[in-house]
Amino acid sequence: MGNAVKTVEQQADRSLKWKKLFSKSVSFLGLIVLVAFFAIATGGQLLNPDNLMLIFKQGFTLFIAALAAVFIMATGNLGFSIGANIGFSCAVCALTAKALSPVAGVAAAVCVFMIGFQMITVFGVKETRTFKEEENTSLKGMVRVLFGNDQLMWTTVSMALFMVGYCTTTSFGTYYFKYAYGDENMYSVFAGVLGISQLAALAVFPLFARKLSRKVLYTGATVLVVAGYGVFFFAPMDMAPIAVAGVLLFVGQAFIQTLMLMFLADTIEYGQWKMGKRNDSITFSIQPLINKLGAAVATGVVTLTLIVSGINRAESAADVTAQGLLIMKIAMMVLPLAAIAMGYFVYLRKYRIDEKFYRQIVTHLKERGDIK
Repeated sequence: MGNAVKTVEQQADRSLKWKKLFSKSVSFLGLIVLVAFFAIATGGQLLNPDNLMLIFKQGFTLFIAALAAVFIMATGNLGFSIGANIGFSCAVCALTAKALSPVAGVAAAVCVFMIGFQMITVFGVKETRTFKEEENTSLKGMVRVLFGNDQLMWTTVSMALFMVGYCTTTSFGTYYFKYAYGDENMYSVFAGVLGISQLAALAVFPLFARKLSRKVLYTGATVLVVAGYGVFFFAPMDMAPIAVAGVLLFVGQAFIQTLMLMFLADTIEYGQWKMGKRNDSITFSIQPLINKLGAAVATGVVTLTLIVSGINRAESAADVTAQGLLIMKIAMMVLPLAAIAMGYFVYLRKYRIDEKFYRQIVTHLKERGDIK
Protein backbone atom coordinates (compact mmCIF):
# COMPACT_ATOMS: atom_id res chain seq x y z
CA MET A 1 0.00 0.00 0.00
CA GLY A 2 2.81 2.35 0.92
CA ASN A 3 4.63 1.70 -2.36
CA ALA A 4 1.47 2.37 -4.33
CA VAL A 5 0.94 5.71 -2.58
CA LYS A 6 4.60 6.62 -3.16
CA THR A 7 4.28 5.76 -6.86
CA VAL A 8 1.19 7.95 -7.21
CA GLU A 9 2.98 10.83 -5.47
CA GLN A 10 5.97 10.46 -7.78
CA GLN A 11 3.71 10.49 -10.84
CA ALA A 12 1.96 13.60 -9.51
CA ASP A 13 5.34 15.31 -8.96
CA ARG A 14 6.46 14.48 -12.51
CA SER A 15 3.17 15.75 -13.89
CA LEU A 16 3.54 18.98 -11.92
CA LYS A 17 7.11 19.45 -13.18
CA TRP A 18 5.98 19.02 -16.78
CA LYS A 19 3.17 21.51 -16.26
CA LYS A 20 5.60 24.06 -14.83
CA LEU A 21 8.02 23.47 -17.69
CA PHE A 22 5.25 23.91 -20.23
CA SER A 23 3.98 27.13 -18.64
CA LYS A 24 7.52 28.55 -18.66
CA SER A 25 8.12 27.51 -22.27
CA VAL A 26 4.93 28.88 -23.84
CA SER A 27 6.28 32.42 -24.27
CA PHE A 28 9.50 31.16 -25.87
CA LEU A 29 7.58 28.85 -28.21
CA GLY A 30 5.38 31.80 -29.18
CA LEU A 31 8.47 33.88 -29.92
CA ILE A 32 9.88 31.11 -32.11
CA VAL A 33 6.60 30.85 -34.05
CA LEU A 34 6.47 34.64 -34.58
CA VAL A 35 10.09 34.81 -35.76
CA ALA A 36 9.57 31.87 -38.12
CA PHE A 37 6.38 33.39 -39.55
CA PHE A 38 7.85 36.83 -40.26
CA ALA A 39 11.11 35.33 -41.52
CA ILE A 40 9.16 33.34 -44.10
CA ALA A 41 6.86 36.29 -44.92
CA THR A 42 9.85 38.56 -45.61
CA GLY A 43 11.84 36.00 -47.55
CA GLY A 44 14.51 35.78 -44.85
CA GLN A 45 15.17 39.53 -44.71
CA LEU A 46 13.89 39.70 -41.13
CA LEU A 47 17.01 37.93 -39.85
CA ASN A 48 19.66 39.99 -41.60
CA PRO A 49 21.85 42.11 -39.27
CA ASP A 50 20.37 45.49 -40.28
CA ASN A 51 16.81 44.42 -39.54
CA LEU A 52 17.80 42.75 -36.28
CA MET A 53 19.32 46.08 -35.22
CA LEU A 54 16.09 47.87 -36.25
CA ILE A 55 14.08 45.44 -34.13
CA PHE A 56 16.36 46.02 -31.16
CA LYS A 57 16.06 49.81 -31.46
CA GLN A 58 12.30 49.62 -31.93
CA GLY A 59 11.89 47.35 -28.91
CA PHE A 60 14.11 49.35 -26.58
CA THR A 61 11.21 51.26 -25.01
CA LEU A 62 9.48 47.92 -24.40
CA PHE A 63 12.55 46.72 -22.50
CA ILE A 64 12.31 49.80 -20.28
CA ALA A 65 8.58 49.25 -19.79
CA ALA A 66 9.13 45.60 -18.89
CA LEU A 67 11.72 46.59 -16.29
CA ALA A 68 9.34 49.17 -14.82
CA ALA A 69 6.52 46.61 -14.78
CA VAL A 70 8.72 44.19 -12.82
CA PHE A 71 9.25 46.78 -10.08
CA ILE A 72 5.56 47.69 -9.97
CA MET A 73 4.16 44.16 -9.99
CA ALA A 74 6.77 42.95 -7.50
CA THR A 75 5.02 45.13 -4.93
CA GLY A 76 1.65 43.59 -5.81
CA ASN A 77 0.37 46.66 -7.61
CA LEU A 78 -0.58 47.77 -11.12
CA GLY A 79 1.00 50.51 -13.22
CA PHE A 80 -1.51 52.78 -14.95
CA SER A 81 0.94 55.18 -16.55
CA ILE A 82 3.98 53.24 -17.72
CA GLY A 83 3.55 54.45 -21.30
CA ALA A 84 3.18 58.06 -20.25
CA ASN A 85 6.19 57.84 -17.96
CA ILE A 86 8.31 56.32 -20.72
CA GLY A 87 7.39 59.09 -23.17
CA PHE A 88 7.94 61.82 -20.61
CA SER A 89 11.21 60.26 -19.43
CA CYS A 90 12.47 59.93 -23.00
CA ALA A 91 11.84 63.62 -23.62
CA VAL A 92 13.59 64.62 -20.39
CA CYS A 93 16.50 62.28 -21.16
CA ALA A 94 16.89 63.78 -24.63
CA LEU A 95 16.86 67.38 -23.39
CA THR A 96 19.19 66.61 -20.48
CA ALA A 97 21.58 64.70 -22.72
CA LYS A 98 21.68 67.61 -25.15
CA ALA A 99 22.44 70.09 -22.38
CA LEU A 100 25.10 67.93 -20.70
CA SER A 101 26.60 64.80 -22.17
CA PRO A 102 24.69 61.78 -23.48
CA VAL A 103 25.92 59.42 -20.77
CA ALA A 104 25.46 61.80 -17.85
CA GLY A 105 22.09 63.08 -19.05
CA VAL A 106 20.53 59.69 -19.64
CA ALA A 107 21.92 58.22 -16.44
CA ALA A 108 20.72 61.13 -14.30
CA ALA A 109 17.23 61.23 -15.80
CA VAL A 110 16.73 57.46 -15.60
CA CYS A 111 17.88 57.31 -11.96
CA VAL A 112 15.74 60.24 -10.83
CA PHE A 113 12.59 59.08 -12.58
CA MET A 114 13.01 55.44 -11.56
CA ILE A 115 13.37 56.33 -7.88
CA GLY A 116 10.62 58.96 -8.02
CA PHE A 117 8.00 56.72 -9.58
CA GLN A 118 8.95 53.82 -7.30
CA MET A 119 8.31 56.07 -4.30
CA ILE A 120 4.85 56.93 -5.63
CA THR A 121 4.03 53.22 -5.72
CA VAL A 122 5.60 52.43 -2.35
CA PHE A 123 3.97 55.24 -0.38
CA GLY A 124 0.83 55.94 -2.39
CA VAL A 125 -0.67 52.49 -2.98
CA LYS A 126 -2.40 50.63 -0.15
CA GLU A 127 -4.01 47.21 -0.40
CA THR A 128 -7.04 46.14 1.62
CA ARG A 129 -7.96 42.45 1.52
CA THR A 130 -11.71 42.10 2.04
CA PHE A 131 -12.29 38.68 0.47
CA LYS A 132 -11.80 35.13 1.61
CA GLU A 133 -8.61 33.22 0.86
CA GLU A 134 -8.69 30.88 -2.13
CA GLU A 135 -6.70 27.77 -3.00
CA ASN A 136 -4.03 27.98 -5.70
CA THR A 137 -5.31 27.56 -9.25
CA SER A 138 -3.99 24.65 -11.30
CA LEU A 139 -3.03 24.87 -14.99
CA LYS A 140 -6.34 23.25 -15.90
CA GLY A 141 -8.14 25.71 -13.64
CA MET A 142 -6.30 28.58 -15.36
CA VAL A 143 -7.72 27.55 -18.72
CA ARG A 144 -11.17 27.33 -17.15
CA VAL A 145 -10.80 30.84 -15.73
CA LEU A 146 -9.82 32.30 -19.10
CA PHE A 147 -12.59 30.64 -21.10
CA GLY A 148 -15.24 30.19 -18.42
CA ASN A 149 -15.34 33.88 -17.57
CA ASP A 150 -16.92 35.25 -20.74
CA GLN A 151 -16.48 38.88 -19.68
CA LEU A 152 -12.77 38.33 -19.08
CA MET A 153 -12.46 36.70 -22.50
CA TRP A 154 -14.16 39.58 -24.33
CA THR A 155 -12.20 42.16 -22.33
CA THR A 156 -9.02 40.34 -23.35
CA VAL A 157 -10.02 40.46 -27.02
CA SER A 158 -10.86 44.16 -26.80
CA MET A 159 -7.63 44.98 -24.93
CA ALA A 160 -5.54 42.98 -27.39
CA LEU A 161 -6.99 44.83 -30.38
CA PHE A 162 -6.41 48.16 -28.67
CA MET A 163 -2.82 47.34 -27.68
CA VAL A 164 -1.97 46.09 -31.17
CA GLY A 165 -3.14 49.41 -32.59
CA TYR A 166 -1.52 51.52 -29.89
CA CYS A 167 1.86 49.73 -29.97
CA THR A 168 1.95 49.76 -33.77
CA THR A 169 1.50 53.52 -33.92
CA THR A 170 4.05 54.30 -31.23
CA SER A 171 6.56 51.83 -32.70
CA PHE A 172 6.67 53.82 -35.93
CA GLY A 173 7.57 57.06 -34.11
CA THR A 174 11.28 57.32 -34.86
CA TYR A 175 10.85 56.13 -38.45
CA TYR A 176 8.07 58.65 -39.12
CA PHE A 177 10.12 61.60 -37.95
CA LYS A 178 13.25 60.47 -39.76
CA TYR A 179 11.78 59.37 -43.09
CA ALA A 180 8.52 61.35 -43.34
CA TYR A 181 9.02 64.52 -41.30
CA GLY A 182 12.71 64.69 -42.19
CA ASP A 183 14.07 65.52 -38.73
CA GLU A 184 14.40 62.63 -36.30
CA ASN A 185 15.44 65.03 -33.52
CA MET A 186 11.84 66.28 -33.39
CA TYR A 187 10.77 62.87 -32.10
CA SER A 188 11.87 63.93 -28.61
CA VAL A 189 9.42 66.85 -28.83
CA PHE A 190 6.65 64.53 -29.95
CA ALA A 191 7.54 62.11 -27.13
CA GLY A 192 7.17 65.01 -24.72
CA VAL A 193 3.71 65.72 -26.14
CA LEU A 194 2.88 62.03 -25.71
CA GLY A 195 4.01 61.93 -22.09
CA ILE A 196 2.44 65.22 -20.99
CA SER A 197 -0.85 64.40 -22.76
CA GLN A 198 -1.14 60.99 -21.14
CA LEU A 199 -0.16 62.23 -17.69
CA ALA A 200 -2.65 65.10 -17.96
CA ALA A 201 -5.37 62.68 -19.13
CA LEU A 202 -4.71 60.35 -16.20
CA ALA A 203 -4.82 63.32 -13.81
CA VAL A 204 -8.24 64.50 -15.00
CA PHE A 205 -9.74 61.06 -15.57
CA PRO A 206 -11.26 60.82 -12.04
CA LEU A 207 -13.09 64.12 -12.61
CA PHE A 208 -14.76 62.77 -15.75
CA ALA A 209 -15.38 59.38 -14.14
CA ARG A 210 -17.46 61.03 -11.40
CA LYS A 211 -19.77 62.66 -13.93
CA LEU A 212 -19.96 60.20 -16.81
CA SER A 213 -20.50 56.47 -17.20
CA ARG A 214 -17.70 54.24 -18.46
CA LYS A 215 -19.53 53.62 -21.69
CA VAL A 216 -19.75 57.35 -22.38
CA LEU A 217 -16.07 57.80 -21.47
CA TYR A 218 -15.00 54.98 -23.77
CA THR A 219 -17.08 56.38 -26.62
CA GLY A 220 -15.69 59.88 -26.11
CA ALA A 221 -12.13 58.58 -25.91
CA THR A 222 -12.60 56.60 -29.11
CA VAL A 223 -13.89 59.71 -30.86
CA LEU A 224 -10.73 61.55 -29.76
CA VAL A 225 -8.57 58.73 -31.11
CA VAL A 226 -10.39 58.72 -34.46
CA ALA A 227 -10.04 62.50 -34.72
CA GLY A 228 -6.35 62.27 -33.79
CA TYR A 229 -5.62 59.69 -36.46
CA GLY A 230 -7.52 61.74 -39.02
CA VAL A 231 -5.53 64.90 -38.26
CA PHE A 232 -2.29 62.91 -38.15
CA PHE A 233 -2.85 61.22 -41.52
CA PHE A 234 -3.68 64.43 -43.41
CA ALA A 235 -1.38 66.78 -41.48
CA PRO A 236 1.35 68.56 -43.44
CA MET A 237 4.92 68.09 -42.26
CA ASP A 238 4.54 70.81 -39.66
CA MET A 239 4.94 70.24 -35.93
CA ALA A 240 1.87 72.22 -34.89
CA PRO A 241 -0.82 70.01 -36.51
CA ILE A 242 1.20 66.88 -35.69
CA ALA A 243 1.29 67.95 -32.03
CA VAL A 244 -2.48 68.55 -32.07
CA ALA A 245 -2.94 65.06 -33.49
CA GLY A 246 -0.67 63.69 -30.76
CA VAL A 247 -2.69 65.35 -28.00
CA LEU A 248 -5.97 63.98 -29.37
CA LEU A 249 -4.50 60.51 -29.83
CA PHE A 250 -2.78 60.11 -26.51
CA VAL A 251 -5.43 61.73 -24.34
CA GLY A 252 -7.97 59.34 -25.87
CA GLN A 253 -5.62 56.38 -25.57
CA ALA A 254 -4.81 57.16 -21.93
CA PHE A 255 -8.53 57.16 -21.14
CA ILE A 256 -9.01 53.86 -22.96
CA GLN A 257 -6.05 52.22 -21.23
CA THR A 258 -7.38 53.24 -17.83
CA LEU A 259 -10.88 52.03 -18.69
CA MET A 260 -9.51 48.70 -19.92
CA LEU A 261 -7.82 48.11 -16.58
CA MET A 262 -11.08 48.95 -14.81
CA PHE A 263 -12.98 46.52 -17.06
CA LEU A 264 -10.36 43.87 -16.35
CA ALA A 265 -10.60 44.44 -12.60
CA ASP A 266 -14.40 44.14 -12.66
CA THR A 267 -14.19 40.73 -14.32
CA ILE A 268 -12.60 39.40 -11.10
CA GLU A 269 -15.80 39.83 -9.09
CA TYR A 270 -17.84 38.68 -12.08
CA GLY A 271 -15.79 35.49 -12.32
CA GLN A 272 -16.05 34.92 -8.57
CA TRP A 273 -19.82 35.43 -8.77
CA LYS A 274 -20.21 33.14 -11.78
CA MET A 275 -17.71 30.36 -11.02
CA GLY A 276 -17.45 30.52 -7.24
CA LYS A 277 -13.71 31.27 -7.08
CA ARG A 278 -11.69 34.48 -7.10
CA ASN A 279 -8.70 34.63 -9.45
CA ASP A 280 -6.97 37.99 -9.09
CA SER A 281 -3.49 36.97 -10.20
CA ILE A 282 -4.61 35.10 -13.31
CA THR A 283 -6.91 37.93 -14.34
CA PHE A 284 -4.29 40.65 -13.90
CA SER A 285 -1.63 38.53 -15.63
CA ILE A 286 -3.67 39.11 -18.79
CA GLN A 287 -2.43 42.72 -18.94
CA PRO A 288 1.32 42.05 -19.33
CA LEU A 289 0.53 39.18 -21.71
CA ILE A 290 -1.49 41.52 -23.92
CA ASN A 291 1.19 44.21 -23.71
CA LYS A 292 3.77 41.72 -24.94
CA LEU A 293 1.44 40.49 -27.66
CA GLY A 294 0.78 44.04 -28.84
CA ALA A 295 4.49 44.85 -28.88
CA ALA A 296 5.32 41.62 -30.72
CA VAL A 297 2.71 42.21 -33.41
CA ALA A 298 3.77 45.85 -33.70
CA THR A 299 7.41 44.82 -34.19
CA GLY A 300 6.39 42.46 -36.96
CA VAL A 301 4.20 45.08 -38.66
CA VAL A 302 6.93 47.74 -38.46
CA THR A 303 9.61 45.41 -39.80
CA LEU A 304 7.43 44.15 -42.64
CA THR A 305 6.36 47.71 -43.52
CA LEU A 306 9.93 49.01 -43.62
CA ILE A 307 10.88 46.21 -46.00
CA VAL A 308 7.82 46.46 -48.28
CA SER A 309 7.99 50.27 -48.46
CA GLY A 310 11.73 50.26 -49.13
CA ILE A 311 12.41 52.52 -46.15
CA ASN A 312 14.91 50.04 -44.72
CA ARG A 313 17.16 50.88 -47.67
CA ALA A 314 16.74 54.66 -47.37
CA GLU A 315 19.36 56.90 -45.84
CA SER A 316 17.10 59.91 -45.35
CA ALA A 317 13.62 61.26 -46.11
CA ALA A 318 14.78 62.25 -49.59
CA ASP A 319 15.31 58.58 -50.46
CA VAL A 320 11.72 57.57 -49.60
CA THR A 321 9.23 57.41 -52.46
CA ALA A 322 5.69 58.78 -52.22
CA GLN A 323 4.39 55.22 -52.39
CA GLY A 324 6.72 54.12 -49.61
CA LEU A 325 5.60 57.03 -47.44
CA LEU A 326 1.93 56.17 -48.06
CA ILE A 327 2.54 52.54 -47.11
CA MET A 328 4.14 53.62 -43.84
CA LYS A 329 1.30 56.04 -43.01
CA ILE A 330 -1.32 53.36 -43.69
CA ALA A 331 0.50 50.85 -41.48
CA MET A 332 1.08 53.48 -38.78
CA MET A 333 -2.36 55.11 -38.72
CA VAL A 334 -5.05 53.33 -40.73
CA LEU A 335 -4.42 49.75 -39.58
CA PRO A 336 -4.06 50.73 -35.88
CA LEU A 337 -7.25 52.79 -36.09
CA ALA A 338 -9.09 49.78 -37.53
CA ALA A 339 -7.81 47.57 -34.68
CA ILE A 340 -8.78 50.12 -31.99
CA ALA A 341 -12.24 50.59 -33.56
CA MET A 342 -12.76 46.80 -33.65
CA GLY A 343 -11.85 46.65 -29.96
CA TYR A 344 -14.44 49.33 -29.21
CA PHE A 345 -17.18 47.48 -31.09
CA VAL A 346 -16.30 44.23 -29.29
CA TYR A 347 -16.80 46.12 -26.02
CA LEU A 348 -20.14 47.55 -27.15
CA ARG A 349 -21.51 44.18 -28.27
CA LYS A 350 -20.10 41.82 -25.64
CA TYR A 351 -19.15 43.62 -22.42
CA ARG A 352 -22.08 43.96 -20.03
CA ILE A 353 -20.62 44.80 -16.59
CA ASP A 354 -21.80 48.36 -16.15
CA GLU A 355 -21.76 50.21 -12.84
CA LYS A 356 -25.23 48.98 -11.81
CA PHE A 357 -24.54 45.33 -12.63
CA TYR A 358 -21.21 45.48 -10.79
CA ARG A 359 -22.88 46.77 -7.62
CA GLN A 360 -25.39 43.91 -7.83
CA ILE A 361 -22.53 41.40 -8.17
CA VAL A 362 -20.69 42.81 -5.12
CA THR A 363 -23.90 42.78 -3.05
CA HIS A 364 -24.52 39.14 -3.97
CA LEU A 365 -20.93 38.18 -3.11
CA LYS A 366 -21.26 39.82 0.30
CA GLU A 367 -24.49 37.93 0.93
CA ARG A 368 -22.70 34.68 0.06
CA GLY A 369 -19.83 35.51 2.39
CA ASP A 370 -17.26 35.65 -0.44
CA ILE A 371 -16.45 39.28 0.38
CA LYS A 372 -16.09 40.36 4.01
